[in-house]
Amino acid sequence: MLHALLQAIDPGLPLCGLARQRVTLPLLRGLLALLDELLTLLRTLLNSLRRRRPCA
Repeated sequence: MLHALLQAIDPGLPLCGLARQRVTLPLLRGLLALLDELLTLLRTLLNSLRRRRPCA
């Protein structure tokens, strides 16, 4: 998925690696922050489901 996102960005950028870094590094940081938030929400959801489960 990340590869597809970066490919969409690449054609609009000059070939200079520095320009690419200025765009992709903040994008990657944002994606990692979003992933962290999603994993936190998933962990919270799973923990609440485990607590609700009746003991057998």
